Amino acid sequence: MEANRKNNSYDPTFDMFIGSHLSMIGILFFSFAFIAETTDPFTVGSLSIVGGTLFFGATKLLHRTYQKVCGLERIEKERIKKYILNRFGNDSSISISESELLENYEGDACFFREVLDQLSRQGRLWVHKSKKNQRFYRAFQA
Repeated sequence: MEANRKNNSYDPTFDMFIGSHLSMIGILFFSFAFIAETTDPFTVGSLSIVGGTLFFGATKLLHRTYQKVCGLERIEKERIKKYILNRFGNDSSISISESELLENYEGDACFFREVLDQLSRQGRLWVHKSKKNQRFYRAFQA
């Protein structure tokens, strides 16, 4: 948990676990309200209210978790993009390998490669491969 705070990352596993289980319990309570063989309106009403509240709370928790994860991914990708472009500066003659770009980065390599691909598709980086099939990047001057 401490390592997650240090890297400023968020692990949604616990929130997803709690949200999905609360949702299932809420649906169970809600269905018991209609399956219960009683005509007592208080029992049926209270089961419906408890089930609906649990389901609504779980849905809200899952939605908040989803928004938080998507927001953090977007922020991380912007941070990577700034890091890459600052690494090249204004010099289009510099050619940097993918491994050199990744060596000082302490985050998810998958995000990093995704941003590299995005920048090359946008025409901001030029990709070329060496004889050893290693990818090199060069800044493209407009």
